Amino acid sequence: MRLAGEALNDVIEKELREMVREGYSLSPITNKSLFDRLKKKGIISGSISTLTSRKEIIETYKKMQLHEVGGTFGKSARSGATQSRLELIKTNAKLREQVDEARKQVADNTESLINIIQQIKMTGIQKNIERVISPYLIRELHKRGKN
Repeated sequence: MRLAGEALNDVIEKELREMVREGYSLSPITNKSLFDRLKKKGIISGSISTLTSRKEIIETYKKMQLHEVGGTFGKSARSGATQSRLELIKTNAKLREQVDEARKQVADNTESLINIIQQIKMTGIQKNIERVISPYLIRELHKRGKN
């Protein structure tokens, strides 16, 4: 089944609508994923360049699909779709630095809280302080007690 022109455009749009229905997590729209699906179904047999002239159609459906993705992930996916590879690498590096900094802050804050809890226990003001602290702090407190 060899299709060309409008007939091929119609089949491509039908496949794109199906990918939108399936959602970004199951079927993210990219030229490669669309090409693979069409090739697997025997609709096209040539190279991926078959889709080059249909870039606008593909981009329209890609935006439609990304628009339906909610939350932080959706915002990130939409932002990433408009960035170059270099911009994505720079953004990723910056985010990794922020995660490392946040982890350090959590460790520092936990250390401070453990010190405060130990001081409270030593003064005898609150004999069973474990009742009012989080499970995370209880685990950290017990870890420090074993060292």
